[in-house]
Parts: sequence; C-alpha cells; structure tokens
Amino acid sequence: MNTEALRAPEKGENRRHEHERIHVIVSYAAAVRPYKTEVAESTTVGEIKTATLKAFGLQETPTKIFKLFHDGTELTAMGETVGRVAHHHRELTLKLEEVVIQG
Repeated sequence: MNTEALRAPEKGENRRHEHERIHVIVSYAAAVRPYKTEVAESTTVGEIKTATLKAFGLQETPTKIFKLFHDGTELTAMGETVGRVAHHHRELTLKLEEVVIQG
C-alpha cells in the first residue's frame, strides 16, 4: 500500500494536484452536446483534438479536416499545452469546425 498518498502534506509543501487540472469543453455545430473532459495542464492541443474527434465519431480524410478554435483563433500548434492556451484558467472552451478541402 502506498502510504505516501495517504499522508498529509508538510507545511510549505506544494501539493497542486487539483490545481493542475483544466476542464475542457469542445463544441461542434453538428453535435447535440459538447464534449467535456478534465485534463492535466500538460495535455497537448493535439491530444485534445484526437480525443474530441473520437468522442464525436469523426475522422479526418484527404478531403475533410477539423480545426480547433479558441476565442476565434485557430489552434495550429498541436504540441502546445492546454495550460498555455488557457492562460492558467481552470476552464477552456474550444470550438471544433469541419473544413472541406476542394480538390
């Protein structure tokens, strides 16, 4: 049994477990309700996109891709962390948009 997890934090010890989580809400126009999850600040935008596509049952193809937006700005850096995008807020609201590629 891990007794480390059961002990109280020492005075001055930084135990930020609850504060390192961010509630993420992703809306998609074709979905009845948004995708909601809670993730670590270190989770990447790419990981959120992958989980969101899976949750909505969507797949990207050569003629159809999906983009994430935050406050009207497209999130293009898939390696960027959710904590950075959220600017250290505890909630992050995103929009998923489908883009059809004309060929």
